[in-house]
Amino acid sequence: FSATYDTPKLIDKENFYDLLRIPLLKGKYQMNLEIVDKNANNKPILYTDVLDLTFDNNIVCLSSIQPLSYLSRAENHNRYIKEGWDYTPYFSTYYPEIVNSFTFWVEIYHSDKINSKSDSFIVYSAIVAAENPQTPVFKLSKQKIFNKKSQVSMQQIYNIDSLPSGNYYLVLEIRDENDTIHAYSSYFFQRYNPISIPFSSNFDTIPYDTLKRYFDYISVLANPAEIKFIDNFTSEQQEDGLLFFYNFWKNRNPADPQKAWYDFHLKVMQVNNNYSTLSYKGYKTDRGQCYLKYGPPSEIEYHNFDGNTYPYEIWYYNTVPNGQVNVYFVFYNLDRTTKDYRLLHSTVYGEAKYPQWEEEVKYGKTLMNQPNNNTFDQ
Repeated sequence: FSATYDTPKLIDKENFYDLLRIPLLKGKYQMNLEIVDKNANNKPILYTDVLDLTFDNNIVCLSSIQPLSYLSRAENHNRYIKEGWDYTPYFSTYYPEIVNSFTFWVEIYHSDKINSKSDSFIVYSAIVAAENPQTPVFKLSKQKIFNKKSQVSMQQIYNIDSLPSGNYYLVLEIRDENDTIHAYSSYFFQRYNPISIPFSSNFDTIPYDTLKRYFDYISVLANPAEIKFIDNFTSEQQEDGLLFFYNFWKNRNPADPQKAWYDFHLKVMQVNNNYSTLSYKGYKTDRGQCYLKYGPPSEIEYHNFDGNTYPYEIWYYNTVPNGQVNVYFVFYNLDRTTKDYRLLHSTVYGEAKYPQWEEEVKYGKTLMNQPNNNTFDQ
């Protein structure tokens, strides 16, 4: 059985897709796709692929996994609608940082041939790291239960906004109620996500210099015992350091330590962008460390052009983690030309106190010649 379809089209778009459904009998086929520019003398672009349609009707099997860039319930009917769904295929195995979900479509055939007592079966799916395919990436695994039929279609969406950069497989397994695997399929893809950092309770290797920098980030949140470990951490303690790093976030969010680290690292990037100076990264400045420790202020009062005073800001917080309410921080800039604002005074317990702060922002005598002490983090 063979068929030839000539479907010439005039295309005026940079990217496009077309859909052509060709009914085929069982067997192996070679598909040829030729793209020709009729206004040029260039050679045609030829794409070939081998299709193996030798399925066994007596066992359960899976179709190819089709990634999607768009999926929704269809309101109208056209040739791009399938089983009541309107969808657009995703044509790449590369998922950049602007793509925050992995959506796919797969079909399951002859599940009614699964030899088990139950009338249903389970589809297990997971996203796994290419270098460690036996273990799902943190929390990226799901199960769905379907009734046994000759054909079942499944659509699923994974949120990958916190999935670190790397190589991955989406894996699918058809299981019965006894957890026996009857069919398996996988799809390789690459993720680029610079705002997400690898994190695992399996203590995946993080280079010493990188781990040391992470410890520098988190020191603003650390208690005295944790500060002692951070200050004495050496390259010979790599394994202990990885365990410390995981437990640091697990102690702060037992249900989802990865999210706790991801949210904090996002804040680090924000303060580096907003508060860095010529001498310090944003996370080492007083304003940056206040933001990392207490979060965004409820209100900021700016006094940058008062003329008779040094530029200063007052950060108000309705509440802080220790239970205090209606507190504030005063930061001021002694050189007027940079973003190096020092913490001068705060009403929060344990933070810097300078009751004469209003006089200081006017005359700037007391701290004029003192170095930036990074009040929250020595």
